[in-house]
Amino acid sequence: MARIFGNKIGILGGFSGSASEVEVLNFIYSSGSIRDPFTSGSIASIAVKTLTSSSNGAQGELIFRASDSNNLSSKGSPIMRLFHTGNNNEPRVGIGFSESENPLRPLDVKSSVDDTKGTELLLRSARTTQGALTGDEGGSINFTIDSGSFADITTTGSIAKIKTKVTDIGSGGAQGKLVYELSKGVGGDAVDAFEYGFNIGGQALYTSVQTASLIIKDFSTTGKSSFEMRDFTNNTRFSVNSGDVEISGSLGITGSANISGLPTSEPTTTGSLWISGSSIGHPNSGYLMVFNP
Repeated sequence: MARIFGNKIGILGGFSGSASEVEVLNFIYSSGSIRDPFTSGSIASIAVKTLTSSSNGAQGELIFRASDSNNLSSKGSPIMRLFHTGNNNEPRVGIGFSESENPLRPLDVKSSVDDTKGTELLLRSARTTQGALTGDEGGSINFTIDSGSFADITTTGSIAKIKTKVTDIGSGGAQGKLVYELSKGVGGDAVDAFEYGFNIGGQALYTSVQTASLIIKDFSTTGKSSFEMRDFTNNTRFSVNSGDVEISGSLGITGSANISGLPTSEPTTTGSLWISGSSIGHPNSGYLMVFNP
């Protein structure tokens, strides 16, 4: 059992020769039918674990436990673990880790559910009077540079933000889009540079993408980049690969088209090319047809 002493209320969580982990605070449920109130009657508890100790001092870890839903007779499993590591006192907050597992990052979250989903983080909307309105953000992750010279690191220090926006909402549910917000310049200005969702830009498609520019670059000399559009049965409708363009269907061009690199000898590819049009000076429609029979 832990002992409390001193006018500042110090809780003795370890001493020379004691176990590495000591339970210092236990919240119990009192009932005459429970044989061991500090184990099976424990609702939640806080323990300390001594990691290292010397004449200079000691280093430890806080372990927060809650009773198990599938084994009420046990003292519970760790919900959260807190400790420091490394020369710079790197914090570690581990959620869902057992005593034999180690959190590897400042915030490390692990689910214990044995299914295909993995660990899921839930970000909720913040309105208190109702769920949300169209245009509200459902949550965001802000990537910032921490500097005292910035007026506000959440705005002027922000270099990118991943957020969600509500596009429609009703009694049956909500519809939204995923937005990538990027900084523009060093003054805190930001723009929604990439949006992904249903019915963006007037296109009633689920995989609508809206952005200002798109650059696709080869990752290596052998790994050529490509761009493809396919129909529902996975047939290629439009393809760009290594500078070659392949179209399955019709091609409509509004404006001028410049074609260079035409062959100087008779082509051998079976097919035809038909070009037609007219102008003010030549009101009669004319055409040019090149074919290889």
